Amino acid sequence: MAVQLLRNTRLWVSTALTGHDKSNTWEIRVQDDLSFSQTNTSTDIEVSEAGAKPNRGSARFNDALDPAEWSFSTYITPYLFDPNGTPGSSGDEYKLTPDAILWQALCSGSAYDPTSTNGVSSNSTNMTVDFLDSQYHELLKFHVYMLVDKVWYVIENAQVAEGSISNDIEAIGTMSWAGQGTELKELSTVPFLSDAVNSVDCNLSAAYIRNKLTILKVKDNDTSKVYDIPITGGSITFNNNVTFLTPSTLACLDVPIGSFTGSLSIEGSMTAYLDDRVGGTTELLNDLLSKKAVTTDFEVAVVMGGSYATPGPAAVVVVPHAQLNIPNIESADVIGSSFDFKAMSSDFATGDQAFLGFSDTYTTTQIDKLISTGDGAP
Repeated sequence: MAVQLLRNTRLWVSTALTGHDKSNTWEIRVQDDLSFSQTNTSTDIEVSEAGAKPNRGSARFNDALDPAEWSFSTYITPYLFDPNGTPGSSGDEYKLTPDAILWQALCSGSAYDPTSTNGVSSNSTNMTVDFLDSQYHELLKFHVYMLVDKVWYVIENAQVAEGSISNDIEAIGTMSWAGQGTELKELSTVPFLSDAVNSVDCNLSAAYIRNKLTILKVKDNDTSKVYDIPITGGSITFNNNVTFLTPSTLACLDVPIGSFTGSLSIEGSMTAYLDDRVGGTTELLNDLLSKKAVTTDFEVAVVMGGSYATPGPAAVVVVPHAQLNIPNIESADVIGSSFDFKAMSSDFATGDQAFLGFSDTYTTTQIDKLISTGDGAP
């Protein structure tokens, strides 16, 4: 009896259902938390009557397919990409992460083009991501192809509902992805050959990011006071609040017909020890308590992988304007604190809540420039 093994699974994301090639299909190396499924809603009909011999039967009807669910995690591994397939041999290389197409689907409704300025943008120094092109009812749609051991599946018309960056300091920098699609199908034929599309070598010379080196900088935009916080953990979540629509027709098993976005929500949660250093957590706690403000305005910058005098790998998340909650004190052997923040846009029509930068060769100067101006180039 043949069974399907998770360890043999490969996954691709494509913007095409036919004619797959290197312009529309990319392999995504995923971790072992891969999950996919599609369930259905149903209605139970039950009768209740009086009498000596009542009818007591029941019936069940399948109403509609729920949206197909998918989720997985990827390592944040920026590397030098050459569209000609030979990095270092030509002058048109640019920095990417292997899951760059998913970042585009998270933050933009435009077609994926890393050389443009919509959503994901890339040059020879770094890849940057912003949400300025996110004002769409539907963001970039794609199809998820999975070769699960020897069986092919596809989730059609998928959307990225949520992405979450983990700052577990004992782990490698990771992005968790989750979303839905209209239908999950098993394929009877091989949809494409791996050498015809963008595949990823297991030995890709990408820079893994060590969360232990992460730096958190918090600046009060009202006073320009800066706090340097050595974190003990945390996460940042990007949520598109996507809703799928499904008809409801009698005597039909309906399927989802599409989706639409809700409000863009970018929120973070960080933990740290409660310390008395200058610009530390105790000082931040006291300043927030003293403000007694209805709204606060802080810049939050998380540098995953740390800063480097010589080039090194890092991922930078910058929230220019955040509403910062008063930290909660957590009792333990070492007293800790945790605080939450929510990214705020300059107005409801502008997606300037956050921007990100990724590179395997960041220097401290480039990171500082990225934080202050949004530009990580030399």
